[in-house]
Amino acid sequence: MRTILCFIIVATIFVETSYCSICLSVPREGDWAVYSVDTWYTTNATEEDVEWLIEDFRNINDTKWTLRVEEFHFPQIKFSIEKAFSDETTLTENHEGSIITGYKELGMWIIQSSLNDDDAIYEGDESANIPIISSSTEYPFANTTRDVVYASFTKHEPVGEYYIPIYIGAFWDRETGILCGMISTATFEEVPFLPDVYLYIKTDIEIVETTLWTESKSEPADFTWLIASTIVILLLISVAAVFILNQKKVKKRKTRKRTRKSVKAFPRAPIQTWDNLYMNRF
Repeated sequence: MRTILCFIIVATIFVETSYCSICLSVPREGDWAVYSVDTWYTTNATEEDVEWLIEDFRNINDTKWTLRVEEFHFPQIKFSIEKAFSDETTLTENHEGSIITGYKELGMWIIQSSLNDDDAIYEGDESANIPIISSSTEYPFANTTRDVVYASFTKHEPVGEYYIPIYIGAFWDRETGILCGMISTATFEEVPFLPDVYLYIKTDIEIVETTLWTESKSEPADFTWLIASTIVILLLISVAAVFILNQKKVKKRKTRKRTRKSVKAFPRAPIQTWDNLYMNRF
């Protein structure tokens, strides 16, 4: 009985410290984040020669993008990215997937929280080349110093018939998993479709404002109530187990006392010696 009781108590503590820490450290429905986007480029060619490559980068320079969390039911999350362009047009991208395995679906905007060095930002097949956290540090983002994790990696993007390597360094907030900053660079040099042309492009995306750093949050996700109910049930079972255990101990004590009294109620018979038996034979 004591073993079962200890197991229940340990399980209660585990649920409270592990699962509740998860539900309190992820984005909530209604949370949002604003990002500033800036681009730079340098080339030895004329702008006319590389216009088709730099046009898109120039259109996102000095713009603001907004991430909004629309639905969250752990581990599934749904959010949108509203991109504003310098030509005064907008584009909304919708993302939906698991914060645990959504490498392709979430675009690395939101990853798992509480990651450490050498952890993959998502779970999945190693062949997917999922980025690995290489370090952690404190850095100011959106007017607050945050505990962030960092990963650097390379992606190859198609440009015509060729793939150009894009070098990326990214920071994520360790507590919430939200993207804090990403710097990507691409170098076009000695590529067949741009002979004698050097082109270097850099893009910087950084979070500048968000509701995630504030103490006031929207209502918890639905699964938090399930966890809370589980904790309450386990606590009630623990209390009931303690009560039953104490009751059994009390009953055992009472039974032992009654047994001792019943023995005293029957006095022992006098010892029959040989003389007594001889004198009482008539």
